[in-house]
Amino acid sequence: MLIIKKPTKLVSILKKQRLCNPDLYVSLIATMGNLHQGHFELIKYGRLKSNYLIVSIFVNPMQFSTFEDFNIYPKKLKEDIKRLIEYQVDILFAPTSKAMYPNNYKNHTYINVPKYSSILEGEKRPGHFLGVTTIVSKLFNLISPQLVVFGEKDFQQLIIIRQLIMHMNYNIKIRLAWQNSIN
Repeated sequence: MLIIKKPTKLVSILKKQRLCNPDLYVSLIATMGNLHQGHFELIKYGRLKSNYLIVSIFVNPMQFSTFEDFNIYPKKLKEDIKRLIEYQVDILFAPTSKAMYPNNYKNHTYINVPKYSSILEGEKRPGHFLGVTTIVSKLFNLISPQLVVFGEKDFQQLIIIRQLIMHMNYNIKIRLAWQNSIN
């Protein structure tokens, strides 16, 4: 498993992989780390449906309403790496905040899906989905996956990401994993 921290390196490696293998079918599992069994079910599905599997681990400061919440979010990268090796992940993309937001995320360009971002969970966590859609869009632009997989606990996020894919004309399939069965 390659562990990549720099976006430019990720793009370069994927470009080479696609040149060497025109049939490359890339799945992306986007996480914030602290991996658990639900994540591993998504990873298994991604592995089953593709010949190249990328997992991202990025604790996105834009998704938190307070910096205190961001600072206490559990980060267990070493343990996550060990588990990802077991699941035969091809690339772990684990960038820093500085790599993803070189000029500070507070002064960054945002991607917004307003119809669904301010209801339900978005009503309780203003700005949360603005952070989600911005980072997911960045991941899509860097990786160009053919498939992304989300868990059932991310149902509202799934709806928002579907809108993002449609509005931004991404050529990406999105799948939702239900408890104990993957569709």
